[in-house]
Amino acid sequence: MKRLFGLALSAVMMSTLIFMSSAQAVTRPMFIAGTAIILMEGFSSSGGADPQPKELYDAIAMEPVQTSGGYGKVLKTASKDFSLTCGTQGNGVVCNITVKKSDRSSVDGGSQTAEIVIEGSEAQEFYTKLAGAGATQAFVHDTRDQWIHIESTPERFYFRFKSR
Repeated sequence: MKRLFGLALSAVMMSTLIFMSSAQAVTRPMFIAGTAIILMEGFSSSGGADPQPKELYDAIAMEPVQTSGGYGKVLKTASKDFSLTCGTQGNGVVCNITVKKSDRSSVDGGSQTAEIVIEGSEAQEFYTKLAGAGATQAFVHDTRDQWIHIESTPERFYFRFKSR
């Protein structure tokens, strides 16, 4: 009886662990030489689905454009210190966000954080792509795990990544 209880408890714990791992975000940050590369996948190797990349993709108002990997939604700065690309891959969505250290951004691999503030004409361009032409409210998007925060107005674009 004691062994049966132990097996049942183990089965419940394994089921909970599998559910939790499939429900959590499949977001992987890499910090290399002043650059943060954040990959968000809509699926995991265990077969679990993560809705966060699709939610971000759907929140962005712009129409998909042709990229080297197919169709996607792309935001990037002229100085190449920030880029966000979300595109469909198979049955899911993959987003790749890159922040390079610059005078308007910070990247810290030790604390697993990256952020950038963009102002001026690039902020206006990002706002139009994110919120849509004629939008009157700020675009704000937070991932469910709170690792990613995006806020955009015609005057200012702010992106923050923090995994801890």
